[in-house]
Amino acid sequence: MWLGRVNSIGAFSLMFIMIRRGQAGHVARLFFLIPGVSALMGFVLLGERLAPLAVAGFALSALAVSVAAGKK
Repeated sequence: MWLGRVNSIGAFSLMFIMIRRGQAGHVARLFFLIPGVSALMGFVLLGERLAPLAVAGFALSALAVSVAAGKK
C-alpha cells in the first residue's frame, strides 16, 4: 500500500509539472512505465518476486517508450 501511494503521488506530481510545461505527449508515454517501475520498486525495496514475464513486459514497455520518444 505504501509503495502504491508514494508512486502515485510522484507520478501525478510529475504529470502536472510536465502538463504545465506543455509536454502532454511526454506524460502520456510515461504512463506506460508506471506498472514496471512499481514492480521494480517493489522488488528492490520490499523484496517482492519478479516473474520473468513481468521483466519482459517492462523491457518491452521501456523499449516502446524510448522509440516513441525518439520520433518527433
